[in-house]
Amino acid sequence: MGLEQESPLLMGLSAEEASDLLAIAEQRSYETDVLIVGEGTTSDCLFILDDGAVRVEKQDGANSVLLATIDQRGDFFGEMSLIDILPRSANIHAARDSRILAFPKRELTGNE
Repeated sequence: MGLEQESPLLMGLSAEEASDLLAIAEQRSYETDVLIVGEGTTSDCLFILDDGAVRVEKQDGANSVLLATIDQRGDFFGEMSLIDILPRSANIHAARDSRILAFPKRELTGNE
């Protein structure tokens, strides 16, 4: 089954629309524990998990609080970057070696 059938974000798109959208994605790989998104950084990408798992963590002083683990192929994160201009609200680390599709906001909106 292709990612277009597995991701709730892509459901409802025609095969052509999903293919066009997936064509603009940047394929990225992260090793376990590598930081993917830093809390407080500029929001500029939406991500879809292709393989692996990620941890969503919030800094609380010197401690890191686990908010969620995303481990289902097709799940997505960073979607608020398409809606607002606020900085990232949490850190996201690879929980294990992971492949992620990144959709830069500039590609989705057509703005350079």
